[in-house]
Amino acid sequence: MNTKFLKKTFGLRVIIFLSAFICTTVSAQIQNQGALFRVSLVVFSSDFSVYDVVSNTWATLTPFYTGAQLAASDDGRLFGWNRTVGAIQQYDSVSDSWSTVQITPPGASGRYGNLEFIANGEWVYTESQSSTLHYTVNGVWQTLTLPFTASAIGDYDSTTNTLMIGEYFFSRFYSINMDTLQITGFLQDFLITGERRRCGEIHNGRFYYQGGSKPVKSIDLANNGLPPVDLTPGIFFESCATSGSEDVIFLNDLNGVNLWKVDLNTQAVTNLSSHTSIGNNSSITWAGITMFVPTPPALPARAIPVLNLAGLITMILFMATTAWFARRRNNSG
Repeated sequence: MNTKFLKKTFGLRVIIFLSAFICTTVSAQIQNQGALFRVSLVVFSSDFSVYDVVSNTWATLTPFYTGAQLAASDDGRLFGWNRTVGAIQQYDSVSDSWSTVQITPPGASGRYGNLEFIANGEWVYTESQSSTLHYTVNGVWQTLTLPFTASAIGDYDSTTNTLMIGEYFFSRFYSINMDTLQITGFLQDFLITGERRRCGEIHNGRFYYQGGSKPVKSIDLANNGLPPVDLTPGIFFESCATSGSEDVIFLNDLNGVNLWKVDLNTQAVTNLSSHTSIGNNSSITWAGITMFVPTPPALPARAIPVLNLAGLITMILFMATTAWFARRRNNSG
């Protein structure tokens, strides 16, 4: 009799278990620890792609026309200058769409530029062959004339509220305190590196940069008198991005096809999956908390807590039902 009862309820127990499994794992399927997003700084290109570090694969996203490097906030939000609508927009990776959050700076071309999202929800923008620093105060654009011509290289350090930017055509870099707008120059390494440089990343107190076919180098942000230190062999006109959670730097070549990961401690270089399409003058940006997953389709973020709760309740029901069946079997025996 007990055996017949167990057979009759077998299907019910399987359904309960699978429901618990699905509900408790679906949120893990649409979460990710970070991803690399690729755009082109050539204004007629609509290239927009993502590299998933977990699966080591690339995926093509909805076309996005820009001429500036993407910006990422510390909490993982991704922003870009959309040349089609003439606005700064925030990316929603669940729906693969953009929404406007800020107007673009008046007088800026949006070509070969660098956009940064900084403290208190403000913005800063510089672009190649321009000596104007664009920044917002309470969302209103202001300008500062720089004592040099900027390149497209730039990065922002939220711990010190400091912007690092490069000089056009030369390997000379400057820090700008965004509280005081004080500018500090760093030791020049006297290398002419070209006007299409895009690689500039701050990580653990050092600024990493590259240009031309020269090696990736870094300078100590705490001491502007120290010379730069070589990191890797040169890769022609690459862009770069660092992961905040790991001591690694990702390098993407000029056309955005080849991708490498370099361990900043051991300098070990790992070849990663190549992109199948060319993106002219590509730029990569790391977004630390992204919801992007190519497959299966991601669920709305608001559904995650409901699914987690449903999974927990269903799993408890499964465990209670299993325990009840065991007691019935023991009593029958």
